[in-house]
Amino acid sequence: MKYTIAILTVLALVLGHTEAAAGDAVNCYTVKSKKWCKKAKAEALPTSVNQFIKMRDRLSTDPWGGAQMFLYALMVRLDDKQLADKMLVLSLAADQVQKGGKDIYKGYSWKSRWTYHIENTKKYDYCVRSYASGSSPKNDYALNSKNVAIWFRKQTSYNYDRAKGKYKVFACSSGTSTCRPITLTRNKKGIWKVTEFSSVLAGCRKPEKAPADNSDEL
Repeated sequence: MKYTIAILTVLALVLGHTEAAAGDAVNCYTVKSKKWCKKAKAEALPTSVNQFIKMRDRLSTDPWGGAQMFLYALMVRLDDKQLADKMLVLSLAADQVQKGGKDIYKGYSWKSRWTYHIENTKKYDYCVRSYASGSSPKNDYALNSKNVAIWFRKQTSYNYDRAKGKYKVFACSSGTSTCRPITLTRNKKGIWKVTEFSSVLAGCRKPEKAPADNSDEL
């Protein structure tokens, strides 16, 4: 009897690990799975700080909404760095911002560890756009700022306890084979804010170059 229980326990662990591994392999831009994928409702990118705050307070009541707002801020940064930097400060958790030094928003700026990653939005602008649904390497990661939806891969295994106010979501990119983790914490107001995002701009495929048009030789 003891051996039977032990065998069943091992099988359960193996199957559970296999299921988690299968979920880990899903990129919701290539595999639309109701079991593994979650699509954030499309919104227009915010065009002001006040609009961003209102949208954040509406959407960031769960970790996926918090990650969505952070990615929106990165997308805004492609066209308006000054505005987007304020949005980024507002989307980062309290322990990831600091007072003093560079004044980005109300005396606050992000901690220096994030400067490299945030400044990389200019170098890897296509990677930022790759998080918008409908983008792909073939269309130069097209981004419609009036209608931006984002896919997330669901994962409960090997994750934090959401009920305790910390959680990791996985944002899917059309330029990578796997979804990228973003860790968030919930503040006293019930708003989820980002604490870790270091791999968001890592490893995206470059846009595919359109073939030259040689049809008109004159």
